[in-house]
Amino acid sequence: MFWHEVLDHLVVPMSLLLVFAVGGAIVSIIAALRPVEAAAQAADNLDPLALGDGLPTGTMPQEISRLTGAVNRAFKRSGDLIRGQRMLTSAIAHEVRTPLAIIKLELSGIDSPKARKAEADVDELSEFVTQLTAPFGSAAVP
Repeated sequence: MFWHEVLDHLVVPMSLLLVFAVGGAIVSIIAALRPVEAAAQAADNLDPLALGDGLPTGTMPQEISRLTGAVNRAFKRSGDLIRGQRMLTSAIAHEVRTPLAIIKLELSGIDSPKARKAEADVDELSEFVTQLTAPFGSAAVP
C-alpha cells in the first residue's frame, strides 16, 4: 500500500516534472549558445588585417559576452601591432633602399669588373630587402 502511494503520488508526478525541467534546460542552453555559435562562425571568417568590429557580442549571455569582448580587444591590439610593423617595415625599406640606390649609382660610374661584381651584390641585397619588406603573403620565398 505504501509503495503504491509513493508510486502514484511521488514517482509519476516527479518523473513528469523532471522531463519538463530537463527539456526546458536543454532548450534554454541551446538558445543561449546560438549566438556563441554565430560568433564562432564569424571568427572563422575574420581577416586579421581588417578586423572591423570584431566578433558580435550583443545577444550572448553576459559571461560569454565579456570573454568575447576581451577577445575583440586582443584582436584590436594585434591589428595595432600589425599596422605598427607595416610602418616600421616601410621606414626600413626607405632607409635601406635609398643608400643601396646611391651605391649602385656610384658603382655604375666606375669602369671595373670589381664594380660590376659589387653592383651584382648590391642588386642581390636590394632584392633581399624587397623580400623582407614586402607586405604579408606577397614576398616570394626562394
